[in-house]
Amino acid sequence: MRARREVVARLQARVDAERARLAAAGGGGRRRAAGGMLAAMVAARDPETGQGLTDQQLTDNLLGLLVAGHDTTASTLSVVMFYLDQHPEALAALREEQAAVVAAHGPALTPAAMDAMVWATAVVREAWRLRPVVPISGRQALKDVRVGEYVLPAGQPAWVALAHIQRNDPRWRDAAGNYDAAAFNPARWLTPEGQPQGAQLVFGAGKRGCIGAALATAELRTFLAVLARSYAFELDKASLSWAEAPFPVARADCASFSTL
Repeated sequence: MRARREVVARLQARVDAERARLAAAGGGGRRRAAGGMLAAMVAARDPETGQGLTDQQLTDNLLGLLVAGHDTTASTLSVVMFYLDQHPEALAALREEQAAVVAAHGPALTPAAMDAMVWATAVVREAWRLRPVVPISGRQALKDVRVGEYVLPAGQPAWVALAHIQRNDPRWRDAAGNYDAAAFNPARWLTPEGQPQGAQLVFGAGKRGCIGAALATAELRTFLAVLARSYAFELDKASLSWAEAPFPVARADCASFSTL
């Protein structure tokens, strides 16, 4: 809680500074919000009431963006780069796909170019499957539910172990029919089993699904496009250690990469 208070205090200072900047500029209207996300939120007004966001609403939203919208994606990038370093064939396929995307759509990351990044999306989804950035998710039983020899009564809070479910999914088998859910294999997401909605749980599902799913996926594809087109890299394997089940964000404790 102390850490949270310290972060909120820092965010509040940024909010105060932005309010002062907009006031000095002659008002807090939307047309003056040219300073990024924070400026846009400070300047925003309800079209019906004319009211803006309170300080608590602003700091709560900023905290959500920081943790859910930044830390999660940054941590996922470390995981993706780890697997690409361990599986050079996947990285080679990523570079081939990017060459084809540039040939077909040019270097700009347009919507059409992003949609064509099928392998990049599969790489991201496979990294999420093996090491989901949020490894557990909270739910509440709406009715009595039997789980093995246990019964969760209606109203009982429960944690769903997403990492365990995704690593032990019985759908995933190799070309010979052998169970291979533990293997890093992005191609599984290009099969019929990988296509249905709900095939992956990293963003949850249903009414409680993460509203940032599309943004996170687009950010990661953008990063992989730039990485595959312009950089070579290697993992400092001596520095790597994994935190298997922290909360709320799973990450490598100390992995470093160098570009070549």
